[in-house]
Amino acid sequence: MSESDKQHKLFIKSMCMVCLNKVMSCYYCNGMGTVFVEASDKGIGRWLSKIDEERREDIMYHMEDEKGQE
Repeated sequence: MSESDKQHKLFIKSMCMVCLNKVMSCYYCNGMGTVFVEASDKGIGRWLSKIDEERREDIMYHMEDEKGQE
């Protein structure tokens, strides 16, 4: 994993497995029973495949634009 990959992480919101979506707070989640975990590359790919084509193309455009500025 490159140094750049370590600095740029994407997180997803998930249900706390300790509280199991009950309205309580534990050491692992916020008061609403949710936690944020690092998204895997596979998870990001699945998400991208489910969004509409126009939004996906817009995301890809911005990714290419960022590459050109480096």
